[in-house]
Amino acid sequence: MKLQKYSIFILAMIAILMAYACNPLEKLETIKFIPFGSSFTAPNVARVGQNIDLQVGEKTTGASSFLWNFGYKNKISREKNPVFAYDSIGTYNLTLSVEMDKLNGKKSSDTTRKIIIIPVTDSVTLAQQGKVFGQTGVDELVLGVTRLNNGNYVAVGRENISDLWVGILNPTGVLIDSLDNASFKLTNSLITPRSIVNTNDGGFVIVGSILTGAGDRDAFILKFDQTGDLDWGDVSTNSSSDEYYTGVVEVNKNGKDILIVSLTTAESSRPVVILHQFSSSGKLIMNTPTGESDFLGNITITNEASAICSSCRGEVLEKVLVDNNQARFLVAGTSVDNPMITEFTINLTAPTLVATRSVSVLTEYSGVAKAVKFLTGGRYAVAGTLNLSNNQTNLKAFIAKLDQIGGNITSWDKTFQVYSDDFIALTEDAQNNILVLGVNENPLSKKDISLTKFKRDGRGELIKTILIGNNEDNVPTNFYRNPLTNDLLIIGTIPEPGTSLIRRKNISVIKTTTEF
Repeated sequence: MKLQKYSIFILAMIAILMAYACNPLEKLETIKFIPFGSSFTAPNVARVGQNIDLQVGEKTTGASSFLWNFGYKNKISREKNPVFAYDSIGTYNLTLSVEMDKLNGKKSSDTTRKIIIIPVTDSVTLAQQGKVFGQTGVDELVLGVTRLNNGNYVAVGRENISDLWVGILNPTGVLIDSLDNASFKLTNSLITPRSIVNTNDGGFVIVGSILTGAGDRDAFILKFDQTGDLDWGDVSTNSSSDEYYTGVVEVNKNGKDILIVSLTTAESSRPVVILHQFSSSGKLIMNTPTGESDFLGNITITNEASAICSSCRGEVLEKVLVDNNQARFLVAGTSVDNPMITEFTINLTAPTLVATRSVSVLTEYSGVAKAVKFLTGGRYAVAGTLNLSNNQTNLKAFIAKLDQIGGNITSWDKTFQVYSDDFIALTEDAQNNILVLGVNENPLSKKDISLTKFKRDGRGELIKTILIGNNEDNVPTNFYRNPLTNDLLIIGTIPEPGTSLIRRKNISVIKTTTEF
């Protein structure tokens, strides 16, 4: 019996061995061939001062030596998996070189990857500072801000699509009053306020555009008194042309305050910038007169032969200088596809206002000027965003300083890109350096507020750039510098609290200084 059991066991083992013998390859695991070479893992984007753990890849198996070149200040490492931190923003070439000992000598390989270093995002707890306001379920957008004679600020934007929003802020940026928009309801369609300025009587003026039923835009102007009540308003109803008011300045002619407004309109299918003038009184909306005629007519522009701008579109306007004899101000935007800046000079002593114009076009760039500034002591600064080319995905900003308007020569100009950057406003600090407000979008903290400072003279060297955000889309739209204190009041938007993918926006206000 025992012999029979052993016989059965032996026969079973023979069957198993024969099965393996018939199919030997099916039971062997394939060993993956890994060619020798340089490979590593590293983040595409990191922050200044962040420790970056660099790990070699499996292709380096068998390497006898490692050499890392960080592409920064001649810094290198011979460690296999070093840790490194960059202390300056920029785009750097990170290279790993490896060697393997072979019977016939050494085999070497290297590979390079770009790494983008962005600033640390300064955390801002807006809600705790009481600088966020807006109605729940209402989409708010703020676009302009100015300082009133009484020290308060007034900001303008829109609620949802068709309602104009006007808010009064105290000197620290806290909302103290929202004006009743029922008294200045203009449209049930898209409304876009583009500029707000304070006036000599303590009030303020808002200009912009509304979208009409015909599908084009009409320009509007609203004048408020120092208490926030509507004085008068006007809507340009030229149904045959798409037009919008870019900005407004106030001048005094023969003892009377006059509002001069830059209008972008289409003449013969070409966008051009012309000037309108209004009295300081005007009339109420719906054609109810309260005093002088609201619209005093076009301001004639001379010397066009020496200041040709074949297809100009204005985006922003800034008052430059006003005295008893003349008013000068700047309009910036585009000429065809190039950034444009133009200076208007108006003779206030002439019976009929006449403007001369000088235009500069930055022909080296394709883009739009979104900010313009007359610098202290003369000279000009202009900033904006370049057009994207076919192979670009991230925005690149530009800034330029000009010694005079009327030519295509800049004192200096440069492009700027931390990751994806858009310049939207500029001013000066106490040392007359140029300070630019922008939007930075990056994969680490979404959209951030950016503040960047350039040296005014020399070659416009970068002095400092910072990001402000709190892991949400913090989108700035404008800012105002208080010339008495050098404080900066930055306005913008932030998503309402919630977890849904589509979230409405609230208005945010941040107060800092030009020294940030």
